[in-house]
Amino acid sequence: MTKSSPSFLLLLALPILLARLSLCAVDPQFEACRVPTTCGHLNISYPFYIRGQQPPFCGFPGFDISCLQGQPVLNVSNAPYIIRGIDYKSQSLRVLLNWTESCEFPWLIDQNLTLPGNQFELKPDVRTLFLFYNCNASSEGADTDGLSRHRVNCSGLATSRNATLLGLYGDDPVMGNASRRCKLVVEVPVEVKSENVNNSTLEALIGGGFGMKWIASNCSICEDSGGRCGFDYTDYHFECFCPDRPHARHCVDPGTYYLRNESVSLSA
Repeated sequence: MTKSSPSFLLLLALPILLARLSLCAVDPQFEACRVPTTCGHLNISYPFYIRGQQPPFCGFPGFDISCLQGQPVLNVSNAPYIIRGIDYKSQSLRVLLNWTESCEFPWLIDQNLTLPGNQFELKPDVRTLFLFYNCNASSEGADTDGLSRHRVNCSGLATSRNATLLGLYGDDPVMGNASRRCKLVVEVPVEVKSENVNNSTLEALIGGGFGMKWIASNCSICEDSGGRCGFDYTDYHFECFCPDRPHARHCVDPGTYYLRNESVSLSA
């Protein structure tokens, strides 16, 4: 029996070696998005991504977060929201408006807070509070139009009548009076747990934050298959980044590619 030459055996083994090497080449997008990221006390993952720390394809469009002095900040309609908590299971988060001690929103100039309906929606217990600035809220010694009880007490706000700040809900019967006496109005969302909220708690409502739900492609199917969720900005659709390559919804053949505890196990 004629012995095979070493060169001939190498040629026979070459396709097998190339196939095994291809299995070991992990997709770079999978590697980029599998690195855990944090900002302050929060873990940040899809649909969010931290600008400057992760590529945009690791998150969903419009869900980029800035990590400023250890605080995760989400910008929606040019307004900065400080994120206090994220619940990935219920796809909800709690945010706090960035405002000053004088109850001012320096980033709001003649505009109101609006949330895009295709990305975020307010929770049912969130109401719109109308903040009226620079108001002449009462006449000498008398509250003839019922506005004094709507004053918001802010530590840095001037005490003159022209600097009075009022807070009212849209169904308040004195809204017309406030509109006539004040120079500027801004709408802000607040979380109201009870309908019987008196005006002494308006400052706490504004500073207490409120809940929102987000609308984005679900990530659970991809993650359960060992993938990392992301987005294809070229074709503009959701992608599941897997060790071999990106897939539409989930990684194929979970028995071959299995991800657990940030380690990849490849079968022979």
